[in-house]
Amino acid sequence: RSSSTVETMPDSMHFSTWENNAWQLEEVAGLRYDTRGRMQHMLMYDRPGAGSRQFGAVDYHYTPAGELGSYVFSTVFAGLRREEFRLEFQYDAQGNKTSGSIRMPDSTGSMVTVFGDSLAYTYDQRNRISSATLYVFDFINFTGWIPLQQISHISWDGSNRPEAFESAYWDDDVQQWDNHRLFTHIKWGFGWNGFSRLFNTMHFELDFSLYEPVDFRFDEPSAYLSQYFDGSRWQDEELRDDELDGQGRVITIRNFYHTGSQWASSNLMRFDYQPLGIGSITTYLYDENSAQYVPFDRTTYRYHANGSMATKEGEQHDGNRWQPLHAKTYSYSRNAAGQVSSQLVRELDLNTQLFNNYSLAAFFYRQPVAASSRDQARSIPMEVYPNPTSGMVNIGIGEDHTATE
Repeated sequence: RSSSTVETMPDSMHFSTWENNAWQLEEVAGLRYDTRGRMQHMLMYDRPGAGSRQFGAVDYHYTPAGELGSYVFSTVFAGLRREEFRLEFQYDAQGNKTSGSIRMPDSTGSMVTVFGDSLAYTYDQRNRISSATLYVFDFINFTGWIPLQQISHISWDGSNRPEAFESAYWDDDVQQWDNHRLFTHIKWGFGWNGFSRLFNTMHFELDFSLYEPVDFRFDEPSAYLSQYFDGSRWQDEELRDDELDGQGRVITIRNFYHTGSQWASSNLMRFDYQPLGIGSITTYLYDENSAQYVPFDRTTYRYHANGSMATKEGEQHDGNRWQPLHAKTYSYSRNAAGQVSSQLVRELDLNTQLFNNYSLAAFFYRQPVAASSRDQARSIPMEVYPNPTSGMVNIGIGEDHTATE
């Protein structure tokens, strides 16, 4: 978001689908925020104006520390609400997420956990995490939480980032930790964003930002040495190494695997930058016959002058040249007050090599949305998908529309 103030946030959204070369309005959502500018309620209607029918609502609840505590989706029929979907989160005193769960109604209407994760921590004398255990909810037998992965023997560098740790997975057949891996010589070239990055856990993120984010955070360190335990000693397994430029940005990541008594090249990723952000990311595979890295795929980014996305192109190398895989263009228009009034996205048709309408978001301010809503609303024709979701919320916006930056 461009600002945390309520004034810059939309009061309503229109969800449309593209049918018969025209946008068909399907849903309207009125948005309400708390005094801190956080989403509090989303009220969903079948159409704007008089005679609209509310059919759903989403409620957001926060912890005293400001973290998202729950996200609840309910249907509304004849003025009565029925809860259909709930995401719940718990945090410890240090602000670490200790659990995330999805609840849905069973045949009796009781809300039951259908998926989730739970983290248990231990700390050293300096209040740093010394071990963390990930549990998942047994959604087959509904017998509670069962262990999945454990990280232990953690050591920290001077910047309080893990520089070594041991990972193991729970073997339910023998009821013990197995598949031990040791990670050492860890580097965090992309930055350390919290302990949960070491886990492949559920990631709930509701992204209502206007521009598609370019986010290159990884769920694992950008450089490390990993070893596996063969029952008697640690054996080298994988090596990842990165190269930084003068600004501390990762420009190359190389991966190696251990074979016999030596390291063999696997692949590398090369990052090129431009003043407004990442210019391209290219992946190369190592060809043992030629003893060279050969190009495999590439994603290229371009930006408007204000830093918003202009184009995103994906290509794959066929051995002779780059072939397009996908591409999108992003353009914007603004109203007299300088506010963004639309975002147009076009997508490449590989068969015709032409860019077709993909999504268009038109933003209107201080427009009434639904007769049953008391909000003075700003309205946005948008498509939001998937809804509900346990992952990233994608927001698309209308098409047959001229838009420029």
